[in-house]
Amino acid sequence: MDGRSPAESTRLLMRIARSISDREPIAWDEELARAPELLGTLWHLRRLHTLASVHESAASEGAIGAAALLDRAANEEGDERAPGLPTWGPLEILESLGRGGFGRVYRAYDPLLQREVALKLWRRGRGTDALLAEARALARVRHPNLPVVHGADDHDGWLGMWTDLVRGRTLEELIATQGPLGAREAALVGVEICRALQAVHEAGLVHRDIKTSNVMRDESGRVVLLDFGLATEREPRDGAARAAGTPSSMAPELLQGGAATPASDLYAVGVLLYRLVSRAFPYEGSTAAEIAARQERGESVPLGERRLELPATFVGVVEHALAHAPESRPKSALALEQALRESLGSPPIAPDVRAPSGAEPEVSPLPHFLTRFIGRDGELSQCHEAIQSHRLVTLLGPGGSGKTRLAVRQAERIADTGMGVAFADLASLHEPATVEPEVRRALDAWRASGGSAASLAQTIGSAALLLVLDNCEHLLDTVAPLATSLLASCPRLRLLATSRAPLRVPGEQALAVPPLALPPAAAGASIESVAAFEAVQLFVARARLVRPDFQLTAHNAEAVAEVCRRADGLPLAIELAAARTRAMTPEEIRDRLVESPRLLARGGFSTTARHASLETAIRWTYDSLADDSRTLMDGLAVFSGTWSLPAAARVCMDGAPELWALDAITSLIEQSLVTLAPPCLGATRYRLLDTLRAFAQDRLRASGRLDELEWRHFDYFLTLAEEAEPRLWGPEQALWSERLDADHANLQAALAWARSRPERAIDHVRLAGALARFWTERGHLATGREALTAALVPAGREADSPAAARALLGASTLAIYQSDHTQARVWGEGALRLYRRLEDPAGIARTLVTLGIVAHEVSDYAAAETCYRESLERFRTIGDRRGEAQVLNNLGAITWRQDRWDEARALHREALVHAEPARDPGLRSLALTNLGLVEQRLGHVTEAAGCVAEALALVREHRLMRHAASALEVAAAVLAERRESARAARLYAAARRYREQVGNRQEPAWRRAHEPAMTAAARDLGAERLETESRVGQALSLTQAIDEAARGLALVV
Repeated sequence: MDGRSPAESTRLLMRIARSISDREPIAWDEELARAPELLGTLWHLRRLHTLASVHESAASEGAIGAAALLDRAANEEGDERAPGLPTWGPLEILESLGRGGFGRVYRAYDPLLQREVALKLWRRGRGTDALLAEARALARVRHPNLPVVHGADDHDGWLGMWTDLVRGRTLEELIATQGPLGAREAALVGVEICRALQAVHEAGLVHRDIKTSNVMRDESGRVVLLDFGLATEREPRDGAARAAGTPSSMAPELLQGGAATPASDLYAVGVLLYRLVSRAFPYEGSTAAEIAARQERGESVPLGERRLELPATFVGVVEHALAHAPESRPKSALALEQALRESLGSPPIAPDVRAPSGAEPEVSPLPHFLTRFIGRDGELSQCHEAIQSHRLVTLLGPGGSGKTRLAVRQAERIADTGMGVAFADLASLHEPATVEPEVRRALDAWRASGGSAASLAQTIGSAALLLVLDNCEHLLDTVAPLATSLLASCPRLRLLATSRAPLRVPGEQALAVPPLALPPAAAGASIESVAAFEAVQLFVARARLVRPDFQLTAHNAEAVAEVCRRADGLPLAIELAAARTRAMTPEEIRDRLVESPRLLARGGFSTTARHASLETAIRWTYDSLADDSRTLMDGLAVFSGTWSLPAAARVCMDGAPELWALDAITSLIEQSLVTLAPPCLGATRYRLLDTLRAFAQDRLRASGRLDELEWRHFDYFLTLAEEAEPRLWGPEQALWSERLDADHANLQAALAWARSRPERAIDHVRLAGALARFWTERGHLATGREALTAALVPAGREADSPAAARALLGASTLAIYQSDHTQARVWGEGALRLYRRLEDPAGIARTLVTLGIVAHEVSDYAAAETCYRESLERFRTIGDRRGEAQVLNNLGAITWRQDRWDEARALHREALVHAEPARDPGLRSLALTNLGLVEQRLGHVTEAAGCVAEALALVREHRLMRHAASALEVAAAVLAERRESARAARLYAAARRYREQVGNRQEPAWRRAHEPAMTAAARDLGAERLETESRVGQALSLTQAIDEAARGLALVV
């Protein structure tokens, strides 16, 4: 390797890519000798160069062209900018947005305009005419649904054009992530495209490449038609306008060599609409010729058959646009737009038809915000659909959840269709008598003193109007009857309300406004994956308002994600946190949020007093609650994470009937203070957002009730843990583990509270010991051991209590799985002394098993067998079949470790026989894993595959995390035996990563047993391929790894 820099490597690859583009010969052997470190990339380029030479027409069919090859090379070598161009002409290049055709697109900054722009660069001589044509075409048309050209220039061998920077997603990306659109939403998109297209056609142009990947929905919901690189005059002077575009979207006459016309653009709109609702094309084919042949034969799947529920009117409009003959399609884009409007149904969101009784009143403008609207595509679509089918829609959510911004954005989109909108802000009102005047002001009607609802109804009349009633929660008794009266009197009126509680009006459709999408707490997430979440996008956008140079980087991405999670995804909380970037880094904000949620005490983006701080926004609702509701909300802050109805009744309501508790919690849900959490085993669970919990905790502490509720909380969860512990050893272990999983945060909080109460030391040991089995089975090794250690030290290990013995035994087991055999033996011997003193035969037998495991993990097989044999006799004496099965399995394990494989096979099979009546999935999974390894080593590969496949199924079904890594490793060994080496390498890597995560190291004997399979896989793959497959395996989640293993084992079984 010659030490070539990334920039040098990129220049080499660009030179080769240009040679490919120009069909110049390439001395591949010389290039490979010159840059051996780029062997993989050059190999791909050579292969694709050969394909390109054979298929000269590949570019028009959508195949990979030279620029795409250059993209791949540049991505692999790390250069995101055009070579030597940190700036280009008058612009500063900020980041790459994408590449295609012969061009590259960048986000850039225009110092003169002081705004960010989209910059498209094309290398001079490589399709220059196309870029100039696009710039000139766009410059001739001005329309809200088209990008605006700000300039074009030529610098450093690159021709460039810069336009509006459209932030959002293409329609293709939208349906790829969210699935097909509904007919109504697709029709609304089509309306906006037709508006843009009408302007294009009136300017004497034809677009020629309308498709879902060339249409973008920006962050405000606006639809923008992009990519005019193929646009041409409506009446071309030569054949250049023929047969250009994307074949699957091209009209029949174009594929037959005809000229592009407005009618061919309308056909492409029909294809786009078809694809939006079906994610398919009307005519499928791998080549243009194949598509043309199918068009000629009419071999398409009718849209109505793709989705039976689509309205016939919408299907008819699409079929009209897809007519084979140009003259049979709509006469113009305007005609297609009107047909789409008519398909929207009644009452349509369309240009208003004036009521015959008089002129429609002018309505108040919608409020204008100083900050950009971010995300919420899904919520906007849901709200839009709700408004079509319900005349009253109420957006519900806690303070700061973004209800008002969502309502205004929805109203803006409706106003764009021509329907009237009005906005009444009720937040500042306190008296019922002021509501009607505010609605009158919103309608800009006359102010008649002593007017009634009927006068408002007369003002609206039969006009089509969307009236937004913002912040209704404190005036529900007034707003609800007013809404009922207006809806009854005004047949074309629609109401969109925002509130923290429903209006409870007949026909109301309530929609909860969820928090913004949050990145999961996954270590090592890439910048791209973090930046894809709406909460992070909002933080970055608001941070740039106070620090224009703020960037999301590899260094701060995890901190920004954690800040957003601690803010619960609430837009207001995120904005308040982002405002702190004036003086703090994201890491500092994150760390201080842990210490004090009061960091969100103030911000700098809101223009309303109620959103000046998070506490003010919460108090707006809290102060309106009845006394008993405030007391309950304060009390619920004692829970960590989620809680159940019985827990709330016992802890917060002094054991009141659960029905009373349900009514009280439902009231808080209706006020958007308590939210529903995912259910557990069919039972509803609830939670307070962390921001609301911090508020309630302060009030609970100030009330003097905190100590009392923390005592109740501890006693409740101690009872739950001790009820669960004996059930974790048999057929009910999965169900009880699920229950404890759901309350794990509460159990940890109870342990932390007991740790600070010396007078509850024994109870502390009881709780920790009762959870030991749960922690072991669920793989919470470090968490469990830390908790048990903290409980045992103050209580004294020699305390004569079953609780202490159980805790010592649990700590010993966890230490074994962390390979701390010295401490495991100390704790195990302490447990054995206590159980002998207590004369507990079951406890003695279990502890002997644990001490046997300690001995066999350090290869003291004689001592291990002594412990196992004594425990086996004790289990048989007390009739414990599960214990017998466990010991037989362990005896089998030490037997094969001494190379007595046939004897081990018999013992593991006998263990499975005894495990059957015990109905313990964990024990059965362990015995099957061991038997699978033995069968594999004996050459019985099919039998081995069957054993480990069942073991993995049990791991998945019962979440037996403790057994996951071992089962994956045996699956890898079986697959390596069948020369499925790549999959085996991935599974070994996934198991290794999981062991590292939970702190469960491989026992030396277990590792030696797998060395033959690992060596065989490595030999098959070679060092480079082995490393590649291992990286893939390390990136798999545990569930994905189990799926991978199951697919491979199915081939063997």
